[in-house]
Amino acid sequence: MSALLDALPELYFYAKDRYSRFVMANAAEIELLGLSSLEQMLGKSDRDFFEPAIAALYIEEDRQVLAGERILNKKWMAPDAKGHIRWYLSSKIPLHGLDGSI
Repeated sequence: MSALLDALPELYFYAKDRYSRFVMANAAEIELLGLSSLEQMLGKSDRDFFEPAIAALYIEEDRQVLAGERILNKKWMAPDAKGHIRWYLSSKIPLHGLDGSI
């Protein structure tokens, strides 16, 4: 699946665990955060990459998704790794295990 996600232009993909820690990301997301490998991202949270106010907003959204909410096409204005402010369109959906749990 990683090859597919890396091939889609301008798609920033990541997945997090129930503690808001990154467990997967595509090459575009890794580069956006100014990193050179997925390993530099794994197990970390938004708090490791963004200022506290922005990280808190992202983590609050994670809580909503873990409660079963789908967040579709939300507009965000956020800095990239170089501090440039950019606009993003974000969708977050819960992933379910075989037993139906999120």
